[in-house]
Amino acid sequence: MADLVFCALCHKAVTDQDSNQLSLQDVLEQINVETTEKVVGVALLPIPAQFATFWTRSRLEEREKIHARLKLIAPDNAQLANSPFEVDLETKRNYRVVMKLHSLPISGSGRYWFVVESEDADGTWSKRGRFPLDITISAKPGTPDPVPQQ
Repeated sequence: MADLVFCALCHKAVTDQDSNQLSLQDVLEQINVETTEKVVGVALLPIPAQFATFWTRSRLEEREKIHARLKLIAPDNAQLANSPFEVDLETKRNYRVVMKLHSLPISGSGRYWFVVESEDADGTWSKRGRFPLDITISAKPGTPDPVPQQ
């Protein structure tokens, strides 16, 4: 089974043309949002971001392709997103997947988890890694309704 070396949410992941090195710019660990509107249910936070994963073969001689997915879990453990992707280690020893995100579904303040899972041979899914994102939503001055906190 392939190893997930790291995963991270950032504003931008850049691959150098000459060296093929990956740079993660502005890793996102916390987002503070001021709003005049009350967050009810799930809202989309317009924020351009990228989620990067780096995988490697657990045994160099073992070639494989695995099915994986990225899930976004809200502070109340509700799943807000599920994006499948493939990790192709058949021709390369290492493999990167960078997903572009245009917005994040949010349901209030609290800790969100980006969870990376892979599909096992028997069809079950195993957690391979996760990355936290703390979101704080506060009311701008003059907002009549309180912003719900989780």
